[in-house]
Amino acid sequence: MTPAVKSGSLTAGGGLPAIGARIDFASKRLFVRGCAALPCDAAGGPGSEVAIELADTLDPSKTRFDATAVGAGRQAMRVVAPSASRPGVAWEALVVGAPDGSARVLWASGTGFGATGEASGGRVVVEGSTLYVGKLRRELTLCGHDETLLEPRRLDPKTLQLHRVAMHRLPSSVRSAAPTIVAERADAAPIGSVLTVRGASVNDGASTALTDDDESTVWHETLKGDGKGEFVVFAAPKAIPIEHFSLALHPKPAMAGFDHPVSLWITVDDATFRVAIPPDPTLTRVDVPLPKPISTSCVAVSIDRGEGADRKIGFVEIDGVPVIPKSVHSLDDLVTLLDVPGKDGDLAQTLLSNAGARGAEAIARKLASVAEAGKARAVDVLEATPCAAAAGPLATLTWDAPKPVTRRAREALDACGAAAAPAIAAAWSKGPDAAREILAERWAKLDPKGALPAILDQVRTAPATRRHTYRAALARVPRSEAGREAIAAWLTSAPAQPAAPTENDAVVELARAIAEAPEIAPLVPALSKTLLAHAAGDRPFAARWLAARPIADLAARGDTASLAWIRALHKSPDRYLRARAVEVSGEVDALRPEVVAALKDGDPRVRKAAVVALRQGAGPSGATSPLIALLHDDAWTFVRVAAAETLGEAKGGGDVDVALGEATKDDLPAVRGAAVRALVTRGGRSQLPAIRKRAFDPRETVDVRAEAIGALGKLCDKASVDDLFDLVKRGSSSDGAHQLALAAIDALGELHPPDLAQRLSAIDQTSLVVKDAVRRALQAAPKCP
Repeated sequence: MTPAVKSGSLTAGGGLPAIGARIDFASKRLFVRGCAALPCDAAGGPGSEVAIELADTLDPSKTRFDATAVGAGRQAMRVVAPSASRPGVAWEALVVGAPDGSARVLWASGTGFGATGEASGGRVVVEGSTLYVGKLRRELTLCGHDETLLEPRRLDPKTLQLHRVAMHRLPSSVRSAAPTIVAERADAAPIGSVLTVRGASVNDGASTALTDDDESTVWHETLKGDGKGEFVVFAAPKAIPIEHFSLALHPKPAMAGFDHPVSLWITVDDATFRVAIPPDPTLTRVDVPLPKPISTSCVAVSIDRGEGADRKIGFVEIDGVPVIPKSVHSLDDLVTLLDVPGKDGDLAQTLLSNAGARGAEAIARKLASVAEAGKARAVDVLEATPCAAAAGPLATLTWDAPKPVTRRAREALDACGAAAAPAIAAAWSKGPDAAREILAERWAKLDPKGALPAILDQVRTAPATRRHTYRAALARVPRSEAGREAIAAWLTSAPAQPAAPTENDAVVELARAIAEAPEIAPLVPALSKTLLAHAAGDRPFAARWLAARPIADLAARGDTASLAWIRALHKSPDRYLRARAVEVSGEVDALRPEVVAALKDGDPRVRKAAVVALRQGAGPSGATSPLIALLHDDAWTFVRVAAAETLGEAKGGGDVDVALGEATKDDLPAVRGAAVRALVTRGGRSQLPAIRKRAFDPRETVDVRAEAIGALGKLCDKASVDDLFDLVKRGSSSDGAHQLALAAIDALGELHPPDLAQRLSAIDQTSLVVKDAVRRALQAAPKCP
């Protein structure tokens, strides 16, 4: 039976009392007590207790209470309660006595990887009479070692306190066996490095300085003394052998109190080297030549010893330099290798990625000579580079590359946010029209103040398709306060007229882009004033025609000057401008009388525009009488068709159904078909006899008959079921009959009579089209009561 509690004890000594300890496994609590001598029962008398904060179930059978000598004749109790489910994970505590006869828990934590996080935990290390506690992080483990103690604290036997200390993390056996390499003077930084930082034992946030290609930034340890044992861990691509390491020793400009170590340890997957740095004050960079190139996935650099009292010991840059092809003498040469498949291309990509801004600048210089594969690799490089340097070549790659590459480049450029704006501005001024089309919307979003005038300048000479793209970009501008300020500023200095008759009017194009935006309410007066000046009666037809839509939008917002302009356009002697005025007035409630009046205009285009405009706003209700008159009497087919379609959207009114029923007898099939469709839209069942005549009249066109047959199904005309089956039976007699049969099958599917399956099974289904129509009809859900 598993015990509910387990106890341990420690004898008195070194001026400290005896200690009794007890774990209650049910409540997961540790109780401790100091006594003058053993026996010492933690269950009785004054003491202290702590909660065991390890979620795992503990294993009482393996729980132990160890006596650990710490020097000066004193001992500490180490309590170890292992997890019952996870090997290597435990809850541990250090218990010490006090001169006043009490006992206290000095430290307690989960130990082992995963005890305090996904890949972290605490650790207790005992070396002879020295006891350390610290932390573990799996990604910050010295290469080739199972674990490495972080933030070590040593128990001081005199004060019985834990103090942060510097200590070697490499075992003494490894240090004593490591061969020594004497660093050599280096005249310049290497072409590149394959190392990327994982983290550091201390000052972790500064560790990225070691690979940032910036000799003004440093990483250094943060403890008093010589910094021994503190380390940085790097990842390395194992497929690329490292030939030597290069260390930048002194920052530029110099940093007060900083110095490099005089010796250090370099650990890789399966080896450790001691590196001695010559005591030469003129050294600024050294190379560490390796006995032979090594392939490793991990590199750790540990401080062995520094000199000087209270110096900050560290490094400026640490580069892992691979074996580089003899043809490569610069980063520019590496860019040319991006097109090369295999290891040379991979090497070039890795080195350029780790070169930071210098790598991006090299790509920018040589991009024009890079082919498709190289451009794909270039995007990978630039994604790993700070945006300030990467945005320029990324902007070029958004258009000057194969489509999959341009898509990735755009995504990377978007991820840069505002940092990309200067590069986009530069590409806009130097690139072709294709680049401007791609970059316009991004620039307008990131920098509306800079983008707005530049885009409007391009609008002046852009063709229609490109103007559409530019308007989409301009539509983004009002969404920000900076954008609205930019619009207001531009309107105050907008050109009075286009510079040439053939130029597009930038004011009109801006208005077309933004007039509907809800955010421009404060800009309406200024926009209206400028726009109306560019749409005056002496302006060209195209400018006035294009301006009508945004002016109507401003009128709908209540701008009286815009409303007056549209009203005047309704009376224009130019029929095309009158038609345009009617088209754009449908959503402006104040202009509904003008729209209704236009139903009687002498030009059919204007009448049709009025008919269509009545589908907007309040709809055609209230104007059905003039619409019915047009449906019956207008001489133009397209006007009668439009009238039928608009009446289909009218609400109520039996006279509308009657008029549409009469229109099914129109001389022209387009009108008859439109009338049938309108009756379906209205649900005009009162006109089913008129629709049946169209459906079953052998003199009617096939298209109108098919429309009418479909209408019978949608309007649930069960009286037509037998006639529809007759059409199905005659389905193969001609092409027209075949079309009518298919329409009838679909209608029967909507009507869904009880004997549908039986009747359809009797028809010829050798045609796959007929077979599919029958399947759809049988699967259709019944819709008619």
